[in-house]
Amino acid sequence: MNILVTGGAGFIGSHLVRKLQEQNHNIVVFDNLSTGKVKNIPSNIKLIKGDISSQQDVDMLDKYNYEFDAVYHLAGLLDVVGSFNDPSLWTQVNVVGTSNMLEFCRKNNIKKFIYASSCCSTQPFSSPYALTKYLPEYYCRLYKELFEINTISVRFYNVYGENMPTAGFRLVISIFLEQFRKNLPLTIVGDGEQTRDYIYAGDIAEGLFKCL
Repeated sequence: MNILVTGGAGFIGSHLVRKLQEQNHNIVVFDNLSTGKVKNIPSNIKLIKGDISSQQDVDMLDKYNYEFDAVYHLAGLLDVVGSFNDPSLWTQVNVVGTSNMLEFCRKNNIKKFIYASSCCSTQPFSSPYALTKYLPEYYCRLYKELFEINTISVRFYNVYGENMPTAGFRLVISIFLEQFRKNLPLTIVGDGEQTRDYIYAGDIAEGLFKCL
């Protein structure tokens, strides 16, 4: 299959790209490289630099004449705290960006669309980030009903693994690893009795692959 992966140079996206490559699919990565890195993906994978929130960038994909069978939509803004500082940016990227990619599918008759949502996408919403990850789930449902695009929304919980961000918004395991390497005490918020589940990025990639 010919598959487009938005955010494919990022943390989870790079794991998915390698999984799809192992299964002999033809992959194109669409990423603005704001947090993703070229080194995260194999050198033989086609990378198109562009922003999902830019209609001009999304339209640029048409000039390559790829006949995609499916789109994995992993691009978006994370960071709950950051979303409080600039809610409109999170809306533009996460909501409008997803709408742009669904429209890309509709215009190009692509019938499979897998959307990376978040465990935060539950009511009541505790942040602008949570809302901007939840609203696209409704866009996916609507496009499934109106345009018969087979959409799937997958809510990720706390993910760890290779290529975790080491700057900007960071996952706690990434922070713990850095503190461990520097022989610093691990930063624990609260009394240390709370628990949280984590899932390996390779397992996420396996689950996403099965969504095909």
